[in-house]
Amino acid sequence: MVLYHPKNTSRCETTMETKPAPAAPSGGMETAVSTVPKIRDIGTIALEALGKIDTVLAFELSVMNDHMKSMEGENALIKAENDMLKAKLVQQKEDEADIYYYLHKKLDANYEVIAQLESDIQTVKLERDAMDKAFHIKQDETQDAFAKEKKELTERIESAEDTLHALEVFRERKIVLEDTIAAMESTLAAEKDNHKKNLLARTEDQLDTTTKRTMMENDQMISELQYQSKETEKLLVKYKALETEVVHLRLQLKDTEVEMAKRTHFYQKLIKKLNERVQSDHVAARTHAALAQGQERTKTDVNKANEDMIALLQTKSNGLETQLRTLCAELADARTHVDEARAEKHAMLAQQDDTLRFLSVAIHDITHQLALSGHGHAAPSSLHAWQAGDVIPAKLDDLAPSDVKKVLQMLFGKLHAYQAAIVGTLSSERRVLETVAVGSCLNLLMAYPSGPLPSKRCLNG
Repeated sequence: MVLYHPKNTSRCETTMETKPAPAAPSGGMETAVSTVPKIRDIGTIALEALGKIDTVLAFELSVMNDHMKSMEGENALIKAENDMLKAKLVQQKEDEADIYYYLHKKLDANYEVIAQLESDIQTVKLERDAMDKAFHIKQDETQDAFAKEKKELTERIESAEDTLHALEVFRERKIVLEDTIAAMESTLAAEKDNHKKNLLARTEDQLDTTTKRTMMENDQMISELQYQSKETEKLLVKYKALETEVVHLRLQLKDTEVEMAKRTHFYQKLIKKLNERVQSDHVAARTHAALAQGQERTKTDVNKANEDMIALLQTKSNGLETQLRTLCAELADARTHVDEARAEKHAMLAQQDDTLRFLSVAIHDITHQLALSGHGHAAPSSLHAWQAGDVIPAKLDDLAPSDVKKVLQMLFGKLHAYQAAIVGTLSSERRVLETVAVGSCLNLLMAYPSGPLPSKRCLNG
């Protein structure tokens, strides 16, 4: 026989070898059966076992009795714990209902705020479209004025480029002429030196000392005059350059005066047009003052109002984002509580699994015992066999082995059905919670698409 304990999965094996009892005459068997009482306790069974079989069977029956008593106590504890878990589950369902009501109330308030924000956005869009239209009109006028000024400047640039090209051609020709003059001057100086040397060589022997001295002084004077002539030429070149620069500056001054006169004339026309437009606007504003008082504001006031409206919308969007995060946090807390309750239920299911395994082993042992007793003598039976609808007696020893088997099978079936119902309830509750959580977060996201996305924990179940 193999026994299982619900708290310890180790197997305690007790091997029992039964010795065949001595055969008794049929008449004696009938007398013994008739004299045995219908309801017996464990002591009577032990005495009969001592008298008929052996002490091993009596000891085993006493151990089984103690084990069944301990199992009854544990079963009572499990039932009490099961009742407590049921109460917790009911309280948790009520809390979840309150949370769902609060979340839906918050969602309705958020929808109203979002509708108000959408109406404000439409108003701001209309004002922005009006401002864009006025800006485009003003931009077209400015572009036309700039196009005219650009055309005038382009014509002036083309004229200046033509003048610059002519000056570049003149400068190239001047450089060529200066190079030619320098080459001719160097050639003339060399020829003069050669002629002087020839003349000095011819007249050196004919002239006296005084004449030579006079000639040397003349040569020195000529050298000094040449140096002064070169310096004078340099001064003349600088003077010509300065005159050229003065002429160029005068031309630039004239061009600048002409340009400034054109710009002044253009600006005067523009100011005149603006003054006329301002006067016409003032006249129109005075005429339509009763109908369009809001149009008297300047662009600065309009921009300030737009900035205030944008700041208000930003503040409201931040508030919606905060509310969204709060809702996601509350949903996460609710999911945490459900997970804790689910863990407790799983622990209870694990304990019930141990009980189911024990009941299964006990049923198997009783079936094996009944099979063995069927080959020997018939087991004594009670006056009234136990049925599934009868009350379970306080002691299983009061029942026959076949009735004990029926009781254990009934307990096994009920506990297994209850466990299957709890597992189905857990699966349905998890699906409902995930559907509600994801639906709430997605509704908020669809109601306010331009805001930041909710957290990943809120969307992922």
